[in-house]
Amino acid sequence: MTETIDRLARIARIELTQEERTQFEKELAQVLAAFEVLSQADTKGVEPALHPVPLSSSERPDIPSKCLGQKDALANTPHKEKGFVKGPKVL
Repeated sequence: MTETIDRLARIARIELTQEERTQFEKELAQVLAAFEVLSQADTKGVEPALHPVPLSSSERPDIPSKCLGQKDALANTPHKEKGFVKGPKVL
């Protein structure tokens, strides 16, 4: 296990103290034990799932339609001036 920790540290380009090596060795052992429990689950007949929920396109078809007129486009904003949306000054 120590060799694995040293290899991972070398790949990650980090230097570990002996205390850190010991700590990571314990933590890695716990992670591997958890995966061992998972590997014992019966998955026969279960299809692999790439996503937890089915994905579908939420885009609508791009169909040209009539645009809003200037009056309608500015109807819901109090910040307008001379037919345009008025914004803050930018210096």
